[in-house]
Amino acid sequence: MGTYLSTPVTDKEAEEGDDLQCATPLSWGVVDMQGWRKTMEDAHIADTDITPPSTFKNKAKVFCVFDGHGGAEVARFCQLYLVDVLVNQEHWKGDNVDIGKALADAFHAMDTLIDDPERRYVISF
Repeated sequence: MGTYLSTPVTDKEAEEGDDLQCATPLSWGVVDMQGWRKTMEDAHIADTDITPPSTFKNKAKVFCVFDGHGGAEVARFCQLYLVDVLVNQEHWKGDNVDIGKALADAFHAMDTLIDDPERRYVISF
């Protein structure tokens, strides 16, 4: 069978939340299911309380799904570090905020970070 099961795992795990105290109230939800793979390989971020860029009046929000095509370890690594890397980008801070550039820079920084031998340790799920 290799990396696949003979029958899918159809148990679902759900998470939901809301942020009703912001300029644009929102509710969100995410559901994951392992499926045919031997282990769950995906991860996600749903964070509505992120330090905003200096020009924003409200908290920033980040929603991400990391498909485990790079393996469960890569998806989990991104889940653990992306927000911290993002909010420390030059284009996230100061008077010259550019969210698109901050995201692009964060993705490149994540590539560098994941290749850092100091960050290589076993993550238990």
